[in-house]
Amino acid sequence: MLIGQGSGRNGDHYLFRPSGVPGDASMFIDFVNQRAWRGLVEPIAFDNAFSCDRGSAGYAPNAAGVLVPFAADEPRITDVGILIEPAATNLCLWSNDIANAAYVLTSGASKTSDVIAAPDGSMTGDMVTYGDGTLAFQMYQIIPVAEGTQYTYSYYARLGTKLRNRYAIYNNTAGAWIVTEAIATGVTSGAWTRVKVTFTTPAGCTGIRVYPDRFTANIDGPTGSTIYIWGQQLEAGPAASSPIETTSSTATRAADAITVALPSGTHDLILTFDDNSTQVLDDKSGDYLLPADLLNRRTIKTLKAIAA
Repeated sequence: MLIGQGSGRNGDHYLFRPSGVPGDASMFIDFVNQRAWRGLVEPIAFDNAFSCDRGSAGYAPNAAGVLVPFAADEPRITDVGILIEPAATNLCLWSNDIANAAYVLTSGASKTSDVIAAPDGSMTGDMVTYGDGTLAFQMYQIIPVAEGTQYTYSYYARLGTKLRNRYAIYNNTAGAWIVTEAIATGVTSGAWTRVKVTFTTPAGCTGIRVYPDRFTANIDGPTGSTIYIWGQQLEAGPAASSPIETTSSTATRAADAITVALPSGTHDLILTFDDNSTQVLDDKSGDYLLPADLLNRRTIKTLKAIAA
């Protein structure tokens, strides 16, 4: 959408500064409402105010928490803004299919694929059904890792008849816990919740077990208790990025390369994020590539340029 057209100023409608555009702005992009304005130059359409280069598909959550899929090179814009992330690799195999043999499940429990709508709306949410409620059960995947490295493990969980979700991280090399069993907070039967845990592998650790759920005897529910799991992800770094689907091998989501077509001259950029915090990028000019790996947050609501 163009902002400022139709102002009736003798054809110079691009000089008109409409409501919502800050008075000191030389350029303004509203990613939430998909509007753009660039002053003192020819009007610019929203889609022409910036470009997107990302060599893979990706997801972005909207305000309702639903994951919206995007094709390669499509900017990940939802009603909360534009999502910009550096590249990331998911080391968990079969991220959306816990029925695969890559997931080890204690005898007496079972896994069923595609029984509930997943966070992205697809019918790919899987269910675990536990047997005798007086016994303990566990489900895990073994994943190669590097020692002394920070990782973040994440997954989506939703309770069925099971009373709580329990996760853990185990050093499969040394036979010791890295993250002892803990109850995931906020997981309910009414909606999907993304569980996230960050940890550092100890010296000598070359393999871990990630547990998206464990069952404690006589505590977590009756015989036949159920829970739904989707979107397992293990990635290097201090935070969980948007879900990256895997099957029989790891997968990488390419970085979002968002380039802004600034007006001539030098400009200071003020980014407003989804939590209304801001970040200033000084003295930028030309076609400027936003630094995905240096942003304070990942979702930008608006970008304001001020002539320096």
